[in-house]
Amino acid sequence: MDLRPVGVNGILAVLGDSISEQTGAQVAALREAIADAHISSVEETIPAYASLLVKYDPFLTDYAALCDRLRALEKRLSVSAVQAGKIVEIPVCYGGVYGEDLPFVAKHAGLSEKEVVALHSAQPYRIYMLGFLPGFPYLGGLNERLHTPRLSTPRTKIPAGSVGIGGKQTGIYPMESPGGWQLIGRTPVRMYDPHRAVPILPKAGQYIHFYPIDQAEYDRIAALEAGDAAALCASVKNVFEQVLPDGQRTRIEDIKHALLVHGAECAAMTGSGSAVFGLFREEDICRAACSVLRSAELQTFCTIFV
Repeated sequence: MDLRPVGVNGILAVLGDSISEQTGAQVAALREAIADAHISSVEETIPAYASLLVKYDPFLTDYAALCDRLRALEKRLSVSAVQAGKIVEIPVCYGGVYGEDLPFVAKHAGLSEKEVVALHSAQPYRIYMLGFLPGFPYLGGLNERLHTPRLSTPRTKIPAGSVGIGGKQTGIYPMESPGGWQLIGRTPVRMYDPHRAVPILPKAGQYIHFYPIDQAEYDRIAALEAGDAAALCASVKNVFEQVLPDGQRTRIEDIKHALLVHGAECAAMTGSGSAVFGLFREEDICRAACSVLRSAELQTFCTIFV
């Protein structure tokens, strides 16, 4: 590890000279070790592909002392634990109006559009760092067959949630912005929301796994993200309700009706009939309905979407 001064209150810890899974894991491990050590003088750590910037309070420590502390932490790094980091599942509606460059990417790779989608969603991608925009993840591990040059003329406006390929990388635009990557799809998940308790969804050192969804699923997730109860309820249905035995179907309908009477915006059977759920706008209304409907034969639970 090479340590270099940055200004009057920074240390750049350089752990490699190339982009690789191993180096990325070392960066993440060092950052985690610093956090676990609770070093009072450290104010912030900022990861990059092969380095970690450590910002500190010069009134609480000095460059030499903190360097000694970082070298001691490096000797005890547990890279294997970091390599098995959390995987964040991101749904993507590929192609069409959401991925207008998918045909070009497919042609450039000599593949069909379905093959591009299959390759792109085949494995998790390590988040090396966040940058360019709040919550924009720089991902490693894109299949070489999908490497595609950027647009010769960048777009002036790219919708939030757009998934693109630029050269050897793939990523997600967390907010509307200009950009020059080839767009292959879009996620309805809000990667950045300044009003959320945790504004930025992914974290450096984690992994992102993309999985394909259709338009109907996109609309459902988008409605949930936006808190649009009407749009979400319009998509809530279970075709298995139609084939239930008469007695069970009547029981399901009675429970759905009771949920609606007690404030649910909509209600439906789950799976093949083991439970029924209702969607409520307010937690207190949900909990009140649970209390009223709970009985020896009917268990009720209130789950809060965050």
